[in-house]
Amino acid sequence: MGSYVSPEQSVEKRNARMDAAGGHFQEAQMLAQSGGLLLCRFTSVHYQLSPRDRSWVLNIYPSNRRLYHDKSRPGPFLRVRANWTLLDVVTAALEESTER
Repeated sequence: MGSYVSPEQSVEKRNARMDAAGGHFQEAQMLAQSGGLLLCRFTSVHYQLSPRDRSWVLNIYPSNRRLYHDKSRPGPFLRVRANWTLLDVVTAALEESTER
């Protein structure tokens, strides 16, 4: 049986993930650009990753660990660990794009 996480602890963890993503954004953006991808930050909780031709779009929400492709532009399945970071997502996308 799992351990109980209080609402306060849950909010703290979510805020920590959000802060970490913001702190790594520039590094992740440079990594994406070096591989021909675009990483955009719309808000402190919403990021978007795509190739330059926008053939697919991945919406990234680090605070609640949510990744989903745009319905009209689905993309590759990315293999990331359960406790992923923004850098992990960009790295997985670059790995997937080089495999194709």
